[in-house]
Amino acid sequence: MKDHLLVTVAAVAIAAAAMVACPLVSAAQTPAKWPGIVISVSGSATISTEGMSPGGEIWAEWYSLPPGKAVEESTTSVKWAYVETTLGGSAVVTGDPMPMCQFLSPGGSQAKESERVTDAGDVEVCNYAVLPGQRTENHGSDPYVFAGLAVGGPWKEGMEDATDLYLRVNGLAKAAQVASSQFGEVEKEILDAGAMTVVIRNVTMPPGAQIVTTDHYPTLRMVENGELILSSNPKSSDARAAPKVLTAFDMMEWTPANANKQIVLSNGGDEPVQFVEWTVEPVTGRQAVN
Repeated sequence: MKDHLLVTVAAVAIAAAAMVACPLVSAAQTPAKWPGIVISVSGSATISTEGMSPGGEIWAEWYSLPPGKAVEESTTSVKWAYVETTLGGSAVVTGDPMPMCQFLSPGGSQAKESERVTDAGDVEVCNYAVLPGQRTENHGSDPYVFAGLAVGGPWKEGMEDATDLYLRVNGLAKAAQVASSQFGEVEKEILDAGAMTVVIRNVTMPPGAQIVTTDHYPTLRMVENGELILSSNPKSSDARAAPKVLTAFDMMEWTPANANKQIVLSNGGDEPVQFVEWTVEPVTGRQAVN
C-alpha cells in the first residue's frame, strides 16, 4: 500500500434534512420563490490528491440491498478516493480496510471494528490504492440503500463490477460515469489544487418548485421518486433545448459541454420530487487540507 494514498480527510459534514447554502441553488430565485426545497448533505469530504496520477474518471453509484441478502466484494479496482453514505435501512459490513478508510456516524464517532453496523446517515471516506474486499449483509426488514462516489481508476474490463453483484441478489443498482476523456480538464484543476471536495446530496422539491444552476464541475443526479423536468440554456444563446423528463432511477450525466449551460430543474407534477446529487470539484484555498 502506498503511503501517499492513505486518507487525508480535512472535513466530513453530515446535515440530515437541513437547508444548506450551496452552489446548486440559485440564491436569487430559490430561497425567496421556493422555500419548500430541502437540500441535505448526506456525505461530504475534502481529500488530498498528493501523489495521484492523471487519467482517472468518476463513478456515481446507487445501490439497494433487499432484506436477508448479502453481497461479497473482492479486492476492488484502483481508485483515488471514495465517499459512501447510507440513505436508508441498515447493514452489517465485515472487512477491515483501515487505515485507508474512515467511518463516521451522524454523531461523528469513528468506527474501529472490522465488523460494523451502518445506519442511515453514516459516512465512509476512503483514499486508497487497492481497497480490500468486504461483505455487506442486510439483517433488517427494510432495503439497505446507499450512494457512493468514486474518483480515480480508471475501471477496466475484467475488474469486478459491484452493479452486477447487487443485481444477482435481486437488489437494485444504478451507476453513471464521467469518463477520463471528459474529466481531463477538471482533473488537471483538481491535481493543481492539491485536493478535491466530494459531496453527495439529497434534494427534495415540492410541486411547482424550480432550481436554476450551472454545473461548472462534474455533477451527476439520479431521481429516486417523482418526475424531474430538465431543461438547459446555453449562456450565449436564447434558444432553449427541448425539456427532458426524468423518472425514478433515471440518471442525469455530465459532460464538459454542460459546464457553460444553465441547468433548470423543475417539478411540474403534483407530488414531491426526490433526487440524489453527486459533485466533484477542486478545493479553493489550501487552508482546509492537511
